[in-house]
Amino acid sequence: MSSLTPDPKKRSYLLPPGCKDLGDVLKSAQAKVSAGISAKAKAKSIHVKVNGKISAPEVRVIDEEGGQIGIMRLRDALELAKSKGLDLAEIAPTAKPPVCRLIDHGKFRYEKEKRKKKKKQAMKTFIGLLRGINVGGNNKISMAELRALGEKMGWENVQTYIQSGNIVFSASGKAAALEMELERAIVKRFGLSIPVVARAAADWPAYIKSNPFLGACKKDPHLVMLCLAKTSPKSDAAKALRQRAAAGERIEQIGDALWIHFPNGVARSKLSPALLDRVTGSSVTARNWLTVLKLQEMASQAPGKAK
Repeated sequence: MSSLTPDPKKRSYLLPPGCKDLGDVLKSAQAKVSAGISAKAKAKSIHVKVNGKISAPEVRVIDEEGGQIGIMRLRDALELAKSKGLDLAEIAPTAKPPVCRLIDHGKFRYEKEKRKKKKKQAMKTFIGLLRGINVGGNNKISMAELRALGEKMGWENVQTYIQSGNIVFSASGKAAALEMELERAIVKRFGLSIPVVARAAADWPAYIKSNPFLGACKKDPHLVMLCLAKTSPKSDAAKALRQRAAAGERIEQIGDALWIHFPNGVARSKLSPALLDRVTGSSVTARNWLTVLKLQEMASQAPGKAK
C-alpha cells in the first residue's frame, strides 16, 4: 500500500461536541473554511494547528473540496498536502482521530485580509441615542456594559457619553438596521426593551447648523433640546405640539428634527415623551445642546468617521 493511500479499514472514532456523526464534522469544517479561518490568524481563539504543529499520530483527512479522503498517518497526510501544494489544517482537534483539511493557507489569509479591508472601507461613524435608561433607578445599563455590547456586535471605535445612553461607533449598514440590531442585543443581554435612535455622524453637523434657538443656548444650553424620532416626524408635528405648549415652550420642526426650547424647565412642561411619540408617529428621544455638541466632537474624532 502506498504511503499516500488512506487506510480503507473502518475505524471507530469519537466526535467533537455538537456533532452527531461525521457529516456534522464535515459541515463544521466546511463552515470554518468558508469563513476564511486560517490557523495562524485564528490560532489564539480556536487553536487551529497547521502542518508541523499537528501532533496526532493519525488524522482523518478532508480534501480541498470537502470530500472525505480517509484516515491516514500524520506524516502521510502531510506528504499528501505537500504534493498538492497545500497545507494541512486541524479543524476538529477533539475528534478521534482529529479531522484535518487540505487548504491553501496563503489564499485564505489573503482573502481574510481582503474582506477585513473591505469591511473597514464600508464602515461609517454613527451616533446612537438610547431612550429612558438609568432614570430613577430604572432600565439600568452601565456605559461600560453598553460599550462591551457594541464591541461584541462587531462595532468598532465604540465610545459612550454620560449615563443617558449616548454611543458613538463605527459600523457598516444603515442607521435603521443598526438601531434594530442594538435594540435586539439589549433585550438579549439585559432583558430590557429600549428604543434606540441612530443617525450617521455625517448628518450631525446639519442638525447643529439648523438650531433655531442659538440665543437661548448661550443663556442655558440645558433647556434647548434636539428631538429625533425613529422616522421623520409628521408634517404637522410642531403645530400639534405648540397647541399643547402651556409653559412658554418654543417649538420648531426642521427637516427630520424637532427643536424645543423649555424656558421654564423640562419638568414643568406638559410635552411628555408619550405626547412626542404620538404627534411625530414614532419613538422620540431628546438631547440637550451641550450633549449635541459633545457627540459631534466625539464623532469627528472617530477613526471611522464619514468623509
